[in-house]
Amino acid sequence: MMNGFNPPVTPEKIVKEGWRFSIPIYQRLFVWESEQIDRLLEDLWNASNPENNLPSPYYVGVITTVEQDDGKNCRVFSVVDGQQRLTFLLLFFSECLVRGNATEIANGFVFVNSPTHLRIRFIGRDYDEKYIQHYVRGEWNEVKNCNFRQFHDRMEIFIKKHEDWETKKDDFIKNVYENTSFLANELAGYSNADLNLYFEKMNSTGRQLSPLDQLKGILTSCVNGNDNDYASKWNDCFDFERTREENAKTGDGEAKNGQDFNYGIDDIVNWNGKVGDEPAPGQESASFARLPFRPEVLALHALQLTLEGNDAWKKKAEDERKKGTLYYSSRHMIYSFNTALGFDKENVASSFMKTLEEYRDWIDDNIIYLRGEEEADGDEVSNSSGLKYDFRSKDNRDNKKMLQLQSMLYVSSGERQEWILKAYEAYKDPKNQNFNLFTTLRSQALAKVKDLNPDGLSYSPGMDRFAFWMLDYLLWEEHYNNWSRDVNGWRKSSGTTSVFNELELTNEEHLAIRNYIFRANRSIEHFRPQNGAEGQWTEAKNGYCALDSFGNLCMISSSFNSTQSDDSINTKCGRIDDQVKAVRLESIKMLIMRKLAGERKVWTPKQAITHGSQTLRILEVDDKSIKEWKKKFGFD
Repeated sequence: MMNGFNPPVTPEKIVKEGWRFSIPIYQRLFVWESEQIDRLLEDLWNASNPENNLPSPYYVGVITTVEQDDGKNCRVFSVVDGQQRLTFLLLFFSECLVRGNATEIANGFVFVNSPTHLRIRFIGRDYDEKYIQHYVRGEWNEVKNCNFRQFHDRMEIFIKKHEDWETKKDDFIKNVYENTSFLANELAGYSNADLNLYFEKMNSTGRQLSPLDQLKGILTSCVNGNDNDYASKWNDCFDFERTREENAKTGDGEAKNGQDFNYGIDDIVNWNGKVGDEPAPGQESASFARLPFRPEVLALHALQLTLEGNDAWKKKAEDERKKGTLYYSSRHMIYSFNTALGFDKENVASSFMKTLEEYRDWIDDNIIYLRGEEEADGDEVSNSSGLKYDFRSKDNRDNKKMLQLQSMLYVSSGERQEWILKAYEAYKDPKNQNFNLFTTLRSQALAKVKDLNPDGLSYSPGMDRFAFWMLDYLLWEEHYNNWSRDVNGWRKSSGTTSVFNELELTNEEHLAIRNYIFRANRSIEHFRPQNGAEGQWTEAKNGYCALDSFGNLCMISSSFNSTQSDDSINTKCGRIDDQVKAVRLESIKMLIMRKLAGERKVWTPKQAITHGSQTLRILEVDDKSIKEWKKKFGFD
């Protein structure tokens, strides 16, 4: 199989393996402009100079293929992606033949067996093949393809530009032959009709074959004799509209068991648009569902779990990560999978699918998903983009604390959503006989702020924002645990203490807290505005000032922050009151600050520091650290 990066696919390897390529009729012609031709020629020239100390092999892109059987004991690959660079190489070595440079190398790449059989054929475009024949003989009047002729013109300019061409040309051409490398992917399970449909869609929309599409083909090609079954399982795992189990039982409303499963690239393109993208403007309420991470992240999580579940692979993975050849990031997904497949291609691919299915099932049972508003059934837990959080599992539907905790972790985490992977690893750990997902997630979240240095929460552009999200969750949780509503209004549970006790919340404020929704807010707001602040607000004590302290800050959306600008405390309190009426709080911490300001809307440095120490205590920062923190501001 032409899979993997070890060794890379170079012109030399293509010749030694006897591979041939066909450019299907639905592919575009060679369309590179002068700038693209010049850039790659210069890049290759620089890569051939040892003084530049550039990486070797020198990668120039990805080539994605589907193998075709021509019955002549010669492996022929239909090019799905990467034909522009392949044609570039064909023209480059044709130029070498014309000029009599490194003719043995050049002839070996341009032709197969005889000077009439091109290694790269243009299916349905016989005239282009004839033009190449004329090209290598220098019969320029017969070369009607203007893009081919343009390559010749740019090569002329390139050679004239490099005065040392004559002395370096042999080493340069040899280097291009031996070190110009493709990251090669071979797809399996797609017919010519599938590919044709895909390219029609690609040409009309400008979309390219996604890395996830390529990965499906790579992995499917690694399992002998189980292509359809593997592809079917893959589709079940990456269709987010339903659970994997539901996908496995049905296909377009009909039972799939026992019937052939044909999933074309055109279907994949439609599926990607459906589950991977945010709703288009004006269509936020459309009905759709997705997991709290992108499909690529699900694949990378499953790869990491696969490798860590095998001691030998785990050791190899650690070594490869140190060398920088294996990453768990979407940008390097194909690279990392091909590195892992090099450990044991078929077994890694099979183990990956088993792990992927188990991981997806656990996620379906335990982790929130995001759905369109039309599916919300009156549920009030919605974020600012029109999505709503929910559980697929009925067992978790009424677990509001789990829902809020996970939605907080979702909005506060990056692309990889590590909290999901870590929770699953804890679940699979045989030492955790009494595993509980909620307590595990809560403990992991608290661990991120347990050793928090309060000084680190003074205002700065790069300050840690997780403490704000975690604080709002803990405030919401405290309200949920200690307050309930009956016909007479909100009541505190007897025998409990609550941070809200002395605030005299109205019914509207209780409701706004209970229905608080976590959003991906990241803008830090000064409750006492920076503009015009003076006196105790700005007096630096040991390098600290109350204005920039945690007690005077909250986290809100950028749009709300820009609306507030440097408005007065009085105006800000009015806007918070409006949020309460609309049951759409930006921050529970901000509501507490507004309540502490009272009807007179007075907010002093002492109030800010006192409020800061109270909220730090809720975050379980130790009393000694809080006392030292208060002292730095002059409030012992």
